[in-house]
Amino acid sequence: MGVDGLSWKKGFVDCLVTDPPYGIRAMAHSDAQTGGLNSVEGLDRLGLTLKNVYAALFRIAGYLLRTKGLLVFLIPSTDEFKVDARSIEIMCGDTFRLDKPIAYQELTGGYGRYCVTVRKI
Repeated sequence: MGVDGLSWKKGFVDCLVTDPPYGIRAMAHSDAQTGGLNSVEGLDRLGLTLKNVYAALFRIAGYLLRTKGLLVFLIPSTDEFKVDARSIEIMCGDTFRLDKPIAYQELTGGYGRYCVTVRKI
């Protein structure tokens, strides 16, 4: 069953931890070419696929998580593609708030990933 067919109760989950499905190298590199997530304008230029992945993640988490529930997820990066707190705040909208400092894990070849923790308000 796909995530759109979930039969779980609204507000039933305390915490979601996920690494959304995406092609890390292809997506991060492609988005680095268009400005990444470093500004409001950068969000508008995100690749449609990656933008849709995170939009779906926040939509599903907003439905499943109880108030004050946590969403923990990873975002791929390259040397050119950086994520900052303002970028995450934009993604959160009115439903979530950044809960912890954004953690970064450096990988090989100029790649890395951010671990983001947000709380449903």
